[in-house]
Amino acid sequence: MPRPRGPLERKPSTPQHSCAQPPQKQGRRSAGRPKPKPGKADAITLAGLYLPSPSIANTCTTHNQMLFWVDLFARMHRPSLGYVPYEMKTLDCPVINTDGSLRMRSDGRPETMRCVREVARHTIGDRVEWVIFSWNIGQVGIAMPSFPTLDEAMAHYNAPPSPVLLP
Repeated sequence: MPRPRGPLERKPSTPQHSCAQPPQKQGRRSAGRPKPKPGKADAITLAGLYLPSPSIANTCTTHNQMLFWVDLFARMHRPSLGYVPYEMKTLDCPVINTDGSLRMRSDGRPETMRCVREVARHTIGDRVEWVIFSWNIGQVGIAMPSFPTLDEAMAHYNAPPSPVLLP
């Protein structure tokens, strides 16, 4: 039985180049110039999370926090770890105070934090499990419950956003 293929799973194709950067000409590198490590100049370190940067679309999540998450996402999905993305979405999760009350913005609307929820296939030997990654962008840690079937994972994936506790 063929395994299900998610919308985020890479399909065999010819190599494509990003619109942001044109393809580089193949040629020899000049002597003495070290080859740059990919992405290192753009990576945000843990300390960089708290540097001032603009908020994203009426949330308390900053641009730097989102860049840090993108780097972490790429690291978590290396082929050696065996997590294959199946489906992913962003959610604006309500922020609550330590007393359980909703945190409100100055304009009277509830404060939200950008969260990402993802379904990934994880193969361990000849066993397949489905993992839900729940990422609260700007907070340390990832919730990773696993499910034996895709249907069970998708039911959790489609649940309403959970509140985020911020002290």
